[in-house]
Amino acid sequence: MMKKSRWQTLFLLPFIATSTFASETVSADTFNFTQTTVGYAALVIFGIAYTLVMMEEYLQLRKSKPVLLAAGLIWIIIGLVYKDLGQIEVASLR
Repeated sequence: MMKKSRWQTLFLLPFIATSTFASETVSADTFNFTQTTVGYAALVIFGIAYTLVMMEEYLQLRKSKPVLLAAGLIWIIIGLVYKDLGQIEVASLR
Protein backbone atom coordinates (compact mmCIF):
# COMPACT_ATOMS: atom_id res chain seq x y z
CA MET A 1 0.00 0.00 0.00
CA MET A 2 2.81 2.40 0.75
CA LYS A 3 4.16 2.13 -2.80
CA LYS A 4 0.81 2.96 -4.34
CA SER A 5 0.36 6.18 -2.38
CA ARG A 6 3.92 7.24 -3.20
CA TRP A 7 3.25 6.79 -6.94
CA GLN A 8 -0.02 8.72 -6.65
CA THR A 9 1.80 11.56 -4.92
CA LEU A 10 4.52 11.64 -7.57
CA PHE A 11 1.88 11.64 -10.30
CA LEU A 12 -0.22 14.45 -8.79
CA LEU A 13 2.64 16.72 -7.67
CA PRO A 14 3.33 18.34 -11.09
CA PHE A 15 -0.36 19.17 -11.52
CA ILE A 16 -0.61 20.80 -8.12
CA ALA A 17 2.55 22.87 -8.64
CA THR A 18 1.49 23.90 -12.16
CA SER A 19 -1.90 25.16 -11.06
CA THR A 20 -0.31 27.15 -8.24
CA PHE A 21 2.24 28.87 -10.48
CA ALA A 22 -0.19 29.42 -13.35
CA SER A 23 -2.46 31.59 -11.21
CA GLU A 24 0.46 33.90 -10.44
CA THR A 25 1.46 34.52 -14.06
CA VAL A 26 -1.92 35.55 -15.50
CA SER A 27 -2.37 39.30 -15.63
CA ALA A 28 -5.29 41.51 -16.57
CA ASP A 29 -3.64 42.91 -19.71
CA THR A 30 -3.28 39.58 -21.56
CA PHE A 31 -5.44 38.74 -24.55
CA ASN A 32 -7.83 35.78 -24.40
CA PHE A 33 -7.30 33.56 -27.47
CA THR A 34 -10.24 31.24 -26.86
CA GLN A 35 -12.87 31.29 -29.59
CA THR A 36 -10.73 33.40 -31.93
CA THR A 37 -9.29 32.56 -35.33
CA VAL A 38 -5.78 32.61 -33.87
CA GLY A 39 -6.75 30.16 -31.15
CA TYR A 40 -8.38 27.80 -33.62
CA ALA A 41 -5.38 28.05 -35.95
CA ALA A 42 -3.07 27.14 -33.07
CA LEU A 43 -5.23 24.10 -32.30
CA VAL A 44 -5.19 23.00 -35.94
CA ILE A 45 -1.40 23.37 -36.14
CA PHE A 46 -1.03 21.40 -32.91
CA GLY A 47 -3.37 18.69 -34.20
CA ILE A 48 -1.43 18.31 -37.45
CA ALA A 49 1.87 18.11 -35.57
CA TYR A 50 0.44 15.53 -33.16
CA THR A 51 -0.82 13.44 -36.07
CA LEU A 52 2.62 13.56 -37.70
CA VAL A 53 4.19 12.42 -34.42
CA MET A 54 1.82 9.45 -34.27
CA MET A 55 2.68 8.54 -37.89
CA GLU A 56 6.42 8.68 -37.24
CA GLU A 57 7.10 5.07 -38.23
CA TYR A 58 5.21 5.30 -41.52
CA LEU A 59 6.68 8.66 -42.56
CA GLN A 60 10.25 7.94 -41.39
CA LEU A 61 10.22 11.36 -39.70
CA ARG A 62 11.64 12.17 -36.29
CA LYS A 63 9.14 13.30 -33.67
CA SER A 64 11.02 16.48 -32.91
CA LYS A 65 10.66 17.99 -36.38
CA PRO A 66 6.87 18.49 -36.51
CA VAL A 67 6.77 19.45 -32.83
CA LEU A 68 9.42 22.15 -33.19
CA LEU A 69 7.87 23.45 -36.39
CA ALA A 70 4.41 23.65 -34.81
CA ALA A 71 5.74 25.34 -31.67
CA GLY A 72 7.59 27.91 -33.77
CA LEU A 73 4.56 28.65 -35.94
CA ILE A 74 2.25 29.05 -32.94
CA TRP A 75 4.78 31.28 -31.20
CA ILE A 76 5.13 33.48 -34.29
CA ILE A 77 1.34 33.78 -34.72
CA ILE A 78 0.78 34.73 -31.09
CA GLY A 79 3.69 37.17 -31.20
CA LEU A 80 2.23 38.89 -34.28
CA VAL A 81 -1.17 39.21 -32.59
CA TYR A 82 0.36 40.80 -29.50
CA LYS A 83 2.39 43.12 -31.77
CA ASP A 84 -0.81 44.23 -33.52
CA LEU A 85 -2.42 44.84 -30.13
CA GLY A 86 0.53 46.97 -29.05
CA GLN A 87 1.49 44.63 -26.21
CA ILE A 88 4.93 43.48 -27.33
CA GLU A 89 6.22 43.21 -23.74
CA VAL A 90 3.60 40.52 -22.97
CA ALA A 91 4.86 38.22 -25.75
CA SER A 92 8.56 38.77 -25.07
CA LEU A 93 10.73 36.27 -23.25
CA ARG A 94 11.36 37.10 -19.63
